[in-house]
Amino acid sequence: MANLAYEHPDSLQTVSKQLNLPIETVDDVIRDAGSGIAANPAVRQKAFSDEVLTQGNNSDPIQIGPNHVVVIRVKGHIPSEQRPLTDVRNQIVALLKQQQAAQKAQQIAQTVEAALKSGQAIAQVSSRYDLKYTPEKFVSRTDASVPPQVLSAVFVSPRPASGVSESGTVALTDGDQVVFVLTGVKAGNVSDLSKDQIVAKLQDLTRLDANAEFAAYLENLRQHAKIKINDNNIQE
Repeated sequence: MANLAYEHPDSLQTVSKQLNLPIETVDDVIRDAGSGIAANPAVRQKAFSDEVLTQGNNSDPIQIGPNHVVVIRVKGHIPSEQRPLTDVRNQIVALLKQQQAAQKAQQIAQTVEAALKSGQAIAQVSSRYDLKYTPEKFVSRTDASVPPQVLSAVFVSPRPASGVSESGTVALTDGDQVVFVLTGVKAGNVSDLSKDQIVAKLQDLTRLDANAEFAAYLENLRQHAKIKINDNNIQE
């Protein structure tokens, strides 16, 4: 996919035909929001990059899941423009209220985390601030019941020593704040996996490694390539 998208940068047709993959379209994508795969921040960031938006090229492969990679291109773009204040007044008021609420939530989260680090009980602190409390449980890296931002923060936290806990604060995309407490880590056991699962995991790791190697290779080419842009051809 990466090779075909790079060798034919002005269309996804070759990628689609050679690999028998569908081409799908997502409308009304802005820098801060989108539907479908555009709900993924990495996809939006790539869509508004100079390479894809301005130069009109296909993107590099974007990993949006354990077995889910996409290549995107922009079909059309409407530049942003300043609207009359009367048209956006209500939106501005709503945005300011949301920002104030998010700041307040962050302050409370920091206060809660400090209270937990001082040794106060989780249930007691959550009751004091009228917070939603989720009882302690083990979670996996792919647990769909836990927001991905929380999973990412938890799995990069230091392994707590015996009898000690690690806590942290995470902001969600909607402005909510989550305070988590990590009390233990259960190591994975390869012997619990079937042969097919082990093969699948190895394939995933190989694929991720290959994508990273190819992305580094492309970046190296871009940094050392000597490109001359003919402005006359672009204008025509």
